[in-house]
Amino acid sequence: MNSSGIVARPAQTQASETHLKIIEQAMTSDIPRFYANGFVIAYGGSDATLVILNNNVPVGMLQVGYASLKELSENMLHGIERLEDKIGVKFLTAAQLNEKLTALPEAGDK
Repeated sequence: MNSSGIVARPAQTQASETHLKIIEQAMTSDIPRFYANGFVIAYGGSDATLVILNNNVPVGMLQVGYASLKELSENMLHGIERLEDKIGVKFLTAAQLNEKLTALPEAGDK
């Protein structure tokens, strides 16, 4: 973790210091930033397209090759699992949360 609270998990072929420098550069630059609370993925022959959603409205799009997409998913999963272990709480996916919410009785039902 660096002074700005950023935690990076490096890819196996790169040093963590390089990743931290890249993240710090991104955080201090004026590159586009997006908040996402959803996404849609379309898979093509050689890559995937991620449409980034905020309240079901597309706000950005990212095209990623499959090798990079797999590395991204592994890195993200590892980071989430480490956070869950540290805080002792398992995060629900949006689908899991929706399933639990739809199972709740309606207001006034007994």
